[in-house]
Amino acid sequence: MRGVALRQQAQRLELFADLSERVEEVIASTSEGVAIKRQFNERVVRINVKSDSTNLR
Repeated sequence: MRGVALRQQAQRLELFADLSERVEEVIASTSEGVAIKRQFNERVVRINVKSDSTNLR
C-alpha cells in the first residue's frame, strides 16, 4: 500500500513540475509577466534573507 501512495505522490509532483514549467513559459512571454516574476523573486530573496538572519540567532 505504501508503494502505491509513494507512486501517486511522485505522479502528482511530476504534474506540478510540468504545470510550473508551463506557467514559467507564459509568464516569460509577457512584459507584465516578467515584471510580476521580478517582484516575486525580490520577495523570495527578502524572505530567505530574513529566514537566514533568524536562523543565526
